[in-house]
Amino acid sequence: MNEEHNKKHCFWKYLGLFFATLVGAFLAVYFVTDLAISRMMDPMIAMHRMDKEFAKMNRDMMFVREISPHHMQGKWGHHKHHNTIDFLRTPEEYKFIIDLKPFNNNPDNIKITTKDSSITLSGEATVDKKHSETFTSFSQTYTLDDDANLNKMTRRKIDDRYIITIPLDDDND
Repeated sequence: MNEEHNKKHCFWKYLGLFFATLVGAFLAVYFVTDLAISRMMDPMIAMHRMDKEFAKMNRDMMFVREISPHHMQGKWGHHKHHNTIDFLRTPEEYKFIIDLKPFNNNPDNIKITTKDSSITLSGEATVDKKHSETFTSFSQTYTLDDDANLNKMTRRKIDDRYIITIPLDDDND
């Protein structure tokens, strides 16, 4: 009877170990799955991953900035784009303000031609630097109102700006 009692006891012992192993495996899988899902859904972890990706992209762009030629840097967003000509019309006059920096600060590099009621402003300049040469040019034509008096056009250089003023005739006289 003792032997039969030991066999029953052994059976229950192994059955208990089997169920304990199953419950332990289930709990381990449940814990790992729950941890993985909660990490996937945690916005702080997702933001940390995005920050790492942005940092990597920024490092890659630093390399591009170092190797990109000067004339391409505007396309990569390193230099502010600015207009060569600013145009202003007031009730008294037309005013064209040309940035002379790209043209060696020399108003002789700017050409002004008029025909009928239009004005064409153009310019060219070559800037020699230590290891490069930059060529800059522009041409812009404006059609003016009939009351623009092209014969009274004035030109003056102030600092690095070339200002062209065209008065408007007063029709109320």
